[in-house]
Amino acid sequence: MASEEEERQDEAPDRQENRRRQSSSKEQRPPFDPEERQRVREAQKIYGRGKRVPTRSIKDKKLRANLRTLESKYRDAVVKARDAEILLENQTGYLEPEGDLERTYKVRQDELKHEVAIETAKKGFELKLEGLGPYTTEYSRNGRDLLLCGRKGHVATMDWREGELGCELQLGETVRDGKWLHNNQYFAVAQKKYVYIYDQAGVELHSLKRLSEVSHLEFLPYHFLLASVVSR
Repeated sequence: MASEEEERQDEAPDRQENRRRQSSSKEQRPPFDPEERQRVREAQKIYGRGKRVPTRSIKDKKLRANLRTLESKYRDAVVKARDAEILLENQTGYLEPEGDLERTYKVRQDELKHEVAIETAKKGFELKLEGLGPYTTEYSRNGRDLLLCGRKGHVATMDWREGELGCELQLGETVRDGKWLHNNQYFAVAQKKYVYIYDQAGVELHSLKRLSEVSHLEFLPYHFLLASVVSR
């Protein structure tokens, strides 16, 4: 049997080789550019999810390596999100009050048309819906299709740019709210008792009997989830 001294001598070349590999990998690793550091810092302010996990104090090597890999992925994600801002040609319009006492919901549509661009003002249109309201309105995600839901049972969809009617329903019962789903092919309507799903032709596809007496609906497209509020 080999003595302990001989085993140590046999392990010595392996240790030296491992140290040589580690030192060479450190030398090949490019230095962290100060400009890149500033770029990451700015991206973190906008898209960051919080402080970094302190990995140096973690004794478990496997856990420490996994967390460092995860932090590296988070850093790359926020930088890519910041770089993608160049693809955003414009921002969504909004109303900003001049003082604390000003209320944006008091601004009328005719006042907005005088303040927006000419091409935007040309997109304005007027609908006269009498006798079956009040109405709730909902635009599809692409902004082209309009869903109208009257409290007295009148439901209609239309392509507002072309002025073409999609479908029209007279449900004969109370309608509290309506929402487009993931596209303009389906929409949900909160009726007197249950929530119903219709297609673009107005054909009833499904009834959600677990959702009874719903007052408000909201569809979350990124979660593919239809949320509801029940008034008791």
